[in-house]
Amino acid sequence: MSYNNCYFNLALPHNVKKEKLEELMQDCDSLASLLSTSVSSYVHKELDEFKEINRHKDSRYNSSEQIESPVEEASGKQLDEMVDKVKNGVDECFKRAKAWANYVKQLTKYVEQRCSCEMELARNVKKLAENYMVTLKTEEVEHTKALEDMCRQIKEHHFVSQMRDQVKYHEDKRKTYYNMWTKAIKSRKEAEETMIKLRNVYDRAHADMDRLKMQWGSISEQDEPKSKERAEKKYEEARTKVIEHENSYKQSIAEANSQVQQSYKTQKGIITALRQLLSEGDAKLREQSYKLFQSRKLVAESCPPQLAQNEEECKKYSVNSHYAEFIRDLCKNSEKIEFEPEPFKFEPYEGRRKHDVSDTDSISGSSSKSRESSPVSGSPRSHRLFEVSLNEYSNRYGCLVPPIVTKCIDFLESGDNLMKEGLYRVPGLVSKEKQLTKMFETHEVVEDLTDSGYHVVASVLKKYFRQLPEPLLMVRLYDDFIKISEKFPEPITLANDRLKESLRDVVKKLDKPHYETCATLMNHLYKVAEQESNHMDAFNLGVVFGPNLMGDRQRAANMQENQDRINRQNKVIHILIEFAPEVFKTKEKVELPFCNQVQTFIDSASQNDSDDGANRRNSYPSTLLNDSIDADDEGDAHQSAPSYDNISKDERSPHFV
Repeated sequence: MSYNNCYFNLALPHNVKKEKLEELMQDCDSLASLLSTSVSSYVHKELDEFKEINRHKDSRYNSSEQIESPVEEASGKQLDEMVDKVKNGVDECFKRAKAWANYVKQLTKYVEQRCSCEMELARNVKKLAENYMVTLKTEEVEHTKALEDMCRQIKEHHFVSQMRDQVKYHEDKRKTYYNMWTKAIKSRKEAEETMIKLRNVYDRAHADMDRLKMQWGSISEQDEPKSKERAEKKYEEARTKVIEHENSYKQSIAEANSQVQQSYKTQKGIITALRQLLSEGDAKLREQSYKLFQSRKLVAESCPPQLAQNEEECKKYSVNSHYAEFIRDLCKNSEKIEFEPEPFKFEPYEGRRKHDVSDTDSISGSSSKSRESSPVSGSPRSHRLFEVSLNEYSNRYGCLVPPIVTKCIDFLESGDNLMKEGLYRVPGLVSKEKQLTKMFETHEVVEDLTDSGYHVVASVLKKYFRQLPEPLLMVRLYDDFIKISEKFPEPITLANDRLKESLRDVVKKLDKPHYETCATLMNHLYKVAEQESNHMDAFNLGVVFGPNLMGDRQRAANMQENQDRINRQNKVIHILIEFAPEVFKTKEKVELPFCNQVQTFIDSASQNDSDDGANRRNSYPSTLLNDSIDADDEGDAHQSAPSYDNISKDERSPHFV
């Protein structure tokens, strides 16, 4: 490089020696030569590193067992040249390498999880086959063992482990290449920024030199000789700075061009390295995939050879051959009988009485057996409590509210039972529940329910309402209750008096026994909901009692419709509990002496059931029964029940028809 021919001409002063200028130019040439040598050495060093990268390949890739890659070197170079001409081609190659690694990770994870599932299946089938070893042969066990071994090999030695190692190697190399590319780009940008900065410095120095030159030329020696000398000195200093900045600027240009060339070489090397890295990964993936499917094929081909034999045996098998053999063996060891087409003949009545048991005895015997096997043995059939409608029970015994309801509620409201957590939600012991149900059903004397426990009593009460033939809120009023409940807002506590009055009108449509029993139950549940410690508010109680107290017991075909229907039923009970004091006007408890006396009769009847009919008749209250009732009379119960002839509750006095 020579600076003898500059692109600008400096007007040298006549008093500057030419030898000094030539000496300065020689020094600049030496400096430029030294800089060029340093840059060339750096470039060759980077190229050697890339040659080492290109020569370095994984020994697994060069294995003799490796399947040859279909991509030849020539086509690889063509691909590199194509990428080299694309803007941001290197960045796209890095994205492709990263995407390949993510794909292989997901594929490896899938193969691993599938092998785990197949191993679990193989172990279960193997265990099942071993349990039925008497019936099956050993081929099934051997096949499942081979399948389990294959999955273990794939996970630990073949596809999964190999591809994980390959992905790790791929990621390490990709990060190394990316760091090199980032470093090269950074160096090129720094060189460009330095060049631009030195160019600006050179431009400013040259402008200052031109300005001083004009000032120096405008001063006359005759007028101001000293000023002219000072101006000349400043000009020389500025010219020297210009030369220095010019040299620095030219050096920065050389450095920037060198960095551009170096980054280009780095780019080509990285493109080639990434292509080879992806080719290596694809080759490894193809190799392991081939081995994977090959091993699966071998296991599939090694299915139990007994299957083919079984197939032939099934073709040759004669239907019912084993059954025919069984019948032949049965006939050899069994007694033979002859068919008689008419085994029965008419026998005269008189002859039958001599040999057979009398009709009365037969009926009596079967009746005794029936009573012994009946779950409510020892009590008259007319005294049933469960599965008897409220209207029938009221007509029979004159009780608007069945004693089981009042007795259970009185017990649950005594002491601190209302504060027990989970009341009506937590079920009681099944054995105690059955025992208490039987006691109520047979009308045994149930004085104290403490031994049964509050959860058992609550369960029995729910069971009673659940088994009513006619639900408490009655089937005919089902739609009315649903419609009025849909008008209530959410939350229902915001309901106005008009809605409450409409609800009260619907409730009044209930039959008298249903109304009184519903009022008793709802006022009781209102007290339960008031206790926060039991965690059973009106909503939870509605969920518990909704399906038991509503009339529609048909299930919808669609599960969602069925759930919506249940939710509407629960809301009805929720509303009735929430506004029980307003809907059911609280009255003083009215004692029904007739009902109490009937209950006394029932209790005494169960105790004296083993006595004869006369003793059972004497246990009836004399004030309630007519003298003409015969002990052996099996007439309908409602014939001796009181009727009220549509008079008010307070005016009722029992009489018989």
